[in-house]
Parts: sequence; C-alpha cells; structure tokens
Amino acid sequence: MGTGLSENYNQSSRVLKYTILIVFCTLLAASSVCIIPLESLAGDIVIGKSSLKVSNGSSIVFPGGLKVVEGASVVNNGKVFFSNKNNSEFNLGSLLDGVGLYSIMGNADITVSGVGFSSLNVNSGKSVFVDSDLSIVEKLTLTTGIVDVATGKKLKILSQDKDAIVFNNSYGNQSFIQGTLSRNASAGVSYTFPIGTTFSGFHPFSVDGLVSPDYISVSYMPDFDDKWNSLHEISKGVSLVDVGGWQVATGISGTTFRPYLSLFNTSGIIDGNYMLFYTADLDASPVKFTLDNNSRLAGNNMVTSKMGAYSAGIFALNALKTEVNPDGVKIPRLINFIVADGSGRTTFEVPDIENYKQVVLSVYNRFGSKVYESNSYANDFDTRRFPQGTYFYELTLITKEEKRVLVRNIIEVARRD
Repeated sequence: MGTGLSENYNQSSRVLKYTILIVFCTLLAASSVCIIPLESLAGDIVIGKSSLKVSNGSSIVFPGGLKVVEGASVVNNGKVFFSNKNNSEFNLGSLLDGVGLYSIMGNADITVSGVGFSSLNVNSGKSVFVDSDLSIVEKLTLTTGIVDVATGKKLKILSQDKDAIVFNNSYGNQSFIQGTLSRNASAGVSYTFPIGTTFSGFHPFSVDGLVSPDYISVSYMPDFDDKWNSLHEISKGVSLVDVGGWQVATGISGTTFRPYLSLFNTSGIIDGNYMLFYTADLDASPVKFTLDNNSRLAGNNMVTSKMGAYSAGIFALNALKTEVNPDGVKIPRLINFIVADGSGRTTFEVPDIENYKQVVLSVYNRFGSKVYESNSYANDFDTRRFPQGTYFYELTLITKEEKRVLVRNIIEVARRD
C-alpha cells in the first residue's frame, strides 16, 4: 500500500473510531455520565448527523480541528476544550448548545466558521479567526488572544446582559475583538465593546442612554485620521487626534444613544483636553459633522453630556490644546468652527472661562459691522441667531493677576442644510 493511501486509510480509521466512540458516549449519556478518555482523541474530529452530549461534571478535549455538520446535535453541559497545538479549523454547521463551557486554550491560530457557540472562553495566546457571521448566545469571555473577525462579517452577542462579555477593561488589555462586534442592547443599559487592532491596541467603545432595544455594531478604524478630508475649506480648523475613529451602526433607523470613546492607545492614556467629533456620513464629508464642545473626560473615556443625541455614524476625537504667551499666561485653544444646527454646542466657548477675572468679546460680520459685544462674556454668543458665514472677533482675557491677553481670529458658522 502506498504512503498516500496508507495516510488516507489511517485518517479514515481515526474518523470511524471517533465516530463510534462519540455514538457510544451518546448512548451512555442517556443513563449515566458520559466521559471520553482524553488520550483517545487525536487529529481532526467530524460529528455527523448524530449527537454528542457532555454531561455536567464531564469534559472533553479536541486537540485538532472540529467539523459539526448541519443537523448534528452537540449539547455541552460540562466542559469542552479546544487544545489546538497546531493551526486548526472549526466548521460549525450547527449551534454548539448547552449551558457548559467551550474554551479555546491552545497556543496556535484557529479559524472558526459557521453558526456559533452557547458560551465561549478565548484563552489562547494566538488569534481566533472568524470568517463568517458567528453568534454567541450567552457569554463571551476574553482572557488571552485576539478574536479577528473578517471584513464584512460580525461577531454577534445575542444576550442583552451587559455582562455578556467578560474582559479586562484597562490599559494593557491584550484580548479583544478586531473587526465588527455586534451587541443585542436593551434600552437604558450601558454596554461596552472591547475592540481594537493588533497594530494599535485596545480601543473600547461604550454606549448608554439607548432609546429603544436594538443591535449596536461597532468597529474600530485606526487610520480614520488619515482618511479625514482636512483640505476642505470648511474643515481647516478641525484637527483629529491620531487615535483613530469608531464606526457605529444600528439595526433600527433613528436609534440614538450616548457614546463613550476610549482614550486607550499603545502608549498609554492620552493627556489633554478633547471634544467629540461625529458625522453620520461614512465618507466623513466636512460639511456634515459636529464638534461637541460639551464632551468631557470621564475616567478613560470621552463622554458627551447630551443624552440620546447620536445615532449611527463615525466618532472620533478632536484635541483642544493651550499655548503659553511670554508672560506665562495660558491661551486656550478656541474652537472657531461651529455647526449652528448641529447636536453639539452652538455657542462660541472659552474653555475654563471661570478662571479669568474678566472676558471681553466683540464680533464683526464680513462687512465689518459689529454684531455682538460683551464686557463680561459668559460663553453666550449663540450662532443660531446668526446667518451662515465667516465672522471676525476680538477677545480680551484678563487674568486674576490683571494680565491681559488679546486674541484675534475668525468664527466660521456653518449649517448642515
């Protein structure tokens, strides 16, 4: 018998042997605890149109690949481990069911396709590649290893429990989802999406204030800043932080929520002042974005103060930096592009205005006529009262030490319609 025929024969014998073993175990499970000796399994396993049951207190280890054909029944109420020592494939034609644990614990890459798991623990130092839409019914535990979801596919969490994903939500986390993660979200509950990329690290995204139940899908785009059209005249004053962007999709049109953007990156937590950037246009057209000056830093996240103000679209961060003049006085970064009919702040804002003894503001239109003046400015120049266009302003900041700073620049007022 030739070598190739011998290998095929041995492989067929193994498949037959394991099929008989699994069927025998199935028959036993009807009246007793089913225990399969771990040393008896080696190589790839195929579960045909039969059933495999792992009882409570029992466990089974698959050291190689696994194929569950359509119509097969796999019910796990104990523990099923995948100890993939070599690169392996799981092809799940049926849902792996039961209340037990499925755990990927090998030190080699593994590719998963098919329906999904009841619950899954990823405890592998390598990647778990998901090349089809895959569902987790109850709980996903991310211990070690990255779940890499193919472009255009989703890893879907069917449970509405906010703790349906267990992960390390802190800087340095090395186990997260790369690609699109979709969560079945209930109204009024907070949900976190542990996403990122192997290149840029962990960048989770959270939502709360959801107005109605919906599936929320989030993917992280580390190169979003490179795609932003900063050459457009109307966006010259807008500079996005190079932390990237988050693309968020909803299953129901009009669903709104409050976003939390993580400031984690591969170098640690970014310091500074920020505001939230949002656009509903996937091409990020400069005339269709808002800068939320109400956004604030809360722990490791940038949070908008508005509830139910945002829906499907792209989110990113814009940095607010300060300068120091020769007298040692801090000059704040003033946002001079305001969308008058947007969902963010519509007033011209001086950051930390309460730290100044007096603020004087004069605003002129493009014809040189003064349209606004205040000797005790309180962030109340509201652009909603003025036509779209370019305005010139003079701003005098008087510190508590009687030092004066004069700032001259423009305010660009835009409208989406």
